[in-house]
Amino acid sequence: MAVYLIRHGETDWNRQMRLQGRRDIEMNETGIAQVRRSARALAALGVRPDVIVASPLSRARRSAELIARELGYAGEKILVEAGFIERDFGQGEGAPYTQEMIRRGSISYPGMESLEQVRERAGAALERTLGRFPDRELIIVSHGAVIPGLLSQLTGGGLPASSGALRVTPASVHKVEGPGPGARVWKLTDCAAWESVIY
Repeated sequence: MAVYLIRHGETDWNRQMRLQGRRDIEMNETGIAQVRRSARALAALGVRPDVIVASPLSRARRSAELIARELGYAGEKILVEAGFIERDFGQGEGAPYTQEMIRRGSISYPGMESLEQVRERAGAALERTLGRFPDRELIIVSHGAVIPGLLSQLTGGGLPASSGALRVTPASVHKVEGPGPGARVWKLTDCAAWESVIY
């Protein structure tokens, strides 16, 4: 089986480097184009998911819809899983940030969800999803603070959530083959090819 983890496309807040968290910010035109480009690459590579699951936020749901259309998705509907929602930044939502702040983990605001809480919540959602659809090819559309933890869980902790290989950009695609210890992880490149993530 394979699990594809896809981040939604760019929003205006992404471009402005503002923490958006649970705010339901829609994708901008650049984001829509990014998702379409990734979806076309997946279609060319023969990806045909059995199930597509998305975070409840509109930027993820819209991304899932675009992906489904491009891949000729035969499923009845796109499923929404609340556990795949973005990190809650509490009073920090809307605040500016830098990549250095993210790398160093130096963002802290009242009411903010910890990374451990994100991993536990999203991990439980992943377990529910895998349990519901065993041995199926899945696409999960989620967010930049959630996907690293999902990748770590899918590799049995082999790929640390803090790994630099896990930088998740708008509309990026990670593929996990054979979830569990010994899983193989691939990242879709700008050349529409799979590049192995070594860890």
